[in-house]
Amino acid sequence: MTRFIRRARGAAFALVLLGSVASFPRVAAAQNAGSAADLESARELIVKGRELRDKGDLPAALEKFRSAHALAHTPVTGIELARTHVALKQPLEARDVCLGIGRMPVTREETARSREARDEANKIADEMKNKIATLSVKVTAPKDRTVTVKVDGVEVPSAALESRKVNPGKHVVTARVDDGPESTLTAEVAEGETRGVALEPKVPAVVKHVDGPGIFSKPDEYVEEKHMSPLVPVGFVVAGVGAVVGSVTGIVAISKNSTIECTECSGVAGDKLSTAKMFADVSTVSFAIAGVGAAVGIVGLLTPSTVRVRRGSLTVTPYVAGTGAGLHGTF
Repeated sequence: MTRFIRRARGAAFALVLLGSVASFPRVAAAQNAGSAADLESARELIVKGRELRDKGDLPAALEKFRSAHALAHTPVTGIELARTHVALKQPLEARDVCLGIGRMPVTREETARSREARDEANKIADEMKNKIATLSVKVTAPKDRTVTVKVDGVEVPSAALESRKVNPGKHVVTARVDDGPESTLTAEVAEGETRGVALEPKVPAVVKHVDGPGIFSKPDEYVEEKHMSPLVPVGFVVAGVGAVVGSVTGIVAISKNSTIECTECSGVAGDKLSTAKMFADVSTVSFAIAGVGAAVGIVGLLTPSTVRVRRGSLTVTPYVAGTGAGLHGTF
């Protein structure tokens, strides 16, 4: 029984091994077919790229070589891409492609053209290193605020601002503090040049939350304002009321006094005289009060008060204009 089981296991293992060996050629053939298709497409792109480069259409040629290198990724496709970057005066990209060629593993099937491409890539990488330019960006802004710096639309980390590597030519540098307006300048650098640029973007006011959702307030700002003394409206109001009362009671007193006749009996005449005298006294006192009120108002006009007011806060101040009076405020 044991011998039979061993024989069965051996037979099963043999069948599995045979199936694996039989399927290997099919897998390898599929992989080779895919590689062959990519290589053939890359060869065609290389031919078209060279034609465009010979005509002087370097940007279009660059796209062809970039696509060919993505498909084949060989030293030959890489060196064509690097040469075009050199022609476009893009030492950064040319050096990067050449360094990538140097990192490609060497295969047994590598041709003499591939070895020549590797040698040329090493040479170009050394030459381009000295052609790369540098921008040193300095931004004046508070340390506790968020500063965003971009070179040609690409955000640059703060650690790279002192030595930002760029291709020779013109470059647009922008800086912004928080959500404030951008400060922009254009800098032109030559091959191998290091140039410093400085920006001072506008710092926006800090916006802080106050009690209540969705409510904001600016930082407190205080200003000194001259305000009319409260004595002015009080004094002139008293003066006006006193003058009116004094005038009315004075007219009544005169009227009462003029109606007294000598022919009247002494009792009636005495009552009228007493009433007239009372109105006359009220009139005198009222005019006196009016005079005091006017004096107080004049003193208030001559001595305005200076108040330190928080801008944006609610203030209410009395005023007198002509024959009217009221209150005015700031918010």
